[in-house]
This record gives sequence, structure tokens and C-alpha cells, in this order.
Amino acid sequence: MHKIIFVLLIFILVSCQEGLEPISKATIQGKILIVGELPADSLIKDLRVVAFQKYPPQDIVTEVLTGRAIFTESLLPIKNKECNYMLEIENYPITFEYFVVARQWGTLFEWDVVAIYTKDTVNYTPEKLVINKPLSINIDFIVDFSKKLPQPF
Repeated sequence: MHKIIFVLLIFILVSCQEGLEPISKATIQGKILIVGELPADSLIKDLRVVAFQKYPPQDIVTEVLTGRAIFTESLLPIKNKECNYMLEIENYPITFEYFVVARQWGTLFEWDVVAIYTKDTVNYTPEKLVINKPLSINIDFIVDFSKKLPQPF
């Protein structure tokens, strides 16, 4: 009996490899579901999830360059009107005051917000997202391109 327990313990320890190390990053992940019609491809040049530390962001370029805003890689192409995203956060505690899905529809500086992390479906007041420790948060977005949301810029 002791030999079986010993063998099982060795097997578990060998198979864990780095699995016993503490989690050092927080992640925000989820799904973006498109409802209604997708605009023409020419009106979706890029799609990203963006987390801003300040709302409203004063100068989006500066926010991104200084790290006060983080964003996903491009989420294109959109397949079956949905896509998945993931953001990794290494520095915490941190508060994001504005967590959105943004679409580039024109030049490098022509973006609009197409979904906002909020419970307010009238004024779309953003919810704060506070991350104090390494954890995984799931936040899904619904995007309706025919709906005009308040823009921060």
C-alpha cells in the first residue's frame, strides 16, 4: 500500500512541473457576441478590448503609450459573429474606470466605442473594475453596431 501511495506521489510531483508556482498575473477574458448586422468589412479595420485607468481618458494616445491603458491584440477576423479575448495584468492593485470594446473604422486615429462594461443600459455609465490580486475574471460583451454609444472623445 505504501509503495502505491509513494508511486502516486512521485507521479503527481513530476507531472505538476510548474503547476505549483503561485499565479503571478491576473487575467480578464471573455467573449464578444455581435448582434444585428455586421458593418461592411471596410468599416471594421480593427477590433480590440481596451481597459483605461481613467474615465474619461484625456489623451488616448498618451494613455496607451504610458501604460495607463492596456489592450488586446486585434480580434479580427470575426467568425460566426463572435470572438474571444484575453488581457493579462501583471501590475496590481489596479483600477480600470473604463473597460470597452473599440472599433477602428477609418484611419489610425478613427476609432469608436462599440461596447462598454456597465450595468447602465440607459446612460452607459462605466462600471469600475478593481483588481487587487492575481485572479481570472470573465466579462462578456454584446456589440450592436447599429447602437450609438456615448463616446469619451
